[in-house]
Amino acid sequence: MEVRLAATRRRCKPSLLIKSKQLQHSRSPFLFFIGESAICGDWFLFLLTFPCLSGWCYNSGMSPLLQRSILAALLMGVITALITGVVLSWPWWVHVEIGDLLDRPYLTRFHAAEYQSEQQLGFRWSQPEAALVLPGAGRLAPLTLRVHGDYPAMPLVLDDGHDALHVSLRPGWQQLHLLPVSDPWSGDVQLNIQTPPQVTPDDPRERGVVLDWLRLHGSASALLPLQAALAGMAVGLTVMLISWSLRRVWAGMVGAGILLAFIFVVLTVYDGAWRLLFTVYSGRLVLVLLLGGLLALAAERVQVWLASRGLPAPNALARRGVAAAVLLSFVLRFGGMAYPLTFISDLRFNLARAPWCAMVGCWSFFCPTHHSPRCNGKWM
Repeated sequence: MEVRLAATRRRCKPSLLIKSKQLQHSRSPFLFFIGESAICGDWFLFLLTFPCLSGWCYNSGMSPLLQRSILAALLMGVITALITGVVLSWPWWVHVEIGDLLDRPYLTRFHAAEYQSEQQLGFRWSQPEAALVLPGAGRLAPLTLRVHGDYPAMPLVLDDGHDALHVSLRPGWQQLHLLPVSDPWSGDVQLNIQTPPQVTPDDPRERGVVLDWLRLHGSASALLPLQAALAGMAVGLTVMLISWSLRRVWAGMVGAGILLAFIFVVLTVYDGAWRLLFTVYSGRLVLVLLLGGLLALAAERVQVWLASRGLPAPNALARRGVAAAVLLSFVLRFGGMAYPLTFISDLRFNLARAPWCAMVGCWSFFCPTHHSPRCNGKWM
């Protein structure tokens, strides 16, 4: 159900609140052609600069392995950027259930998830000032929100940084259809939400509005340069790191091909329903790979410094193995921790478990033997 809201608009263009029929005509083949033209232009620029860079690598006195690694990284990075740019310009859709485990990266200043057993739905209360952040949504991505009005003419302000929409909600559930303006480079959409604070005796939290779910329907649009560049940089760094660790350029190409295939699958499966799972992490992935490479290089340099001081140090092959182990450990550990959906600590679990342990008067531990009169080989 689309709600025709009697809203007071302030510096607001009519395109911010749109009708569902208008969404069906927003997929313009002309905009898709613009995106394809931009990609072809990038490919033509690469064809012009690749021979120049190749000549510079061979004339700069670099080692053959480093030369081949740089050229392979550049080749795979550009191919990845082109493929990612094309895929990101395809039509797609995303549905995010608020209160689910997958909603946290897109919500700012929202309260904890709640569940209503009567209607069997999850939701979250926003704070009086909250925000929705949708990375890589792109242009022509209509946004639908299902919100709840708590009293007649409940005021709600939606601001995407360019236009502000003042809405009066009616009591009950309703859907808002919006067309927010995205960043032209990254395609990120940030929608700021402002509501009067609500405080009741049984709930002292400052609450704003209840959000049930959000839905994005992306149409064919122009290229997102930043997201395509981040994907290309991630694949290029993968080539460099694997080639440097294993001393084999073909191994770096294989690893980069696996990462490219993974990116392609995430962006295309279920008509792009997993798209935001990649765009929310693309920048952090590049940062993790870059920091991992610097850390591995520092580990190898420290070992060389120790050898120059006459201290015991492994040979060159062993030094490279130690550096590769440092790189792999860092990428696996901190790469997973940097993902927005990852719980990086079990402190919350232990704190939630502490009241129960205090209530029953015991803590769980296991005694493997029965020598102690207080322990008989069981959980206490």
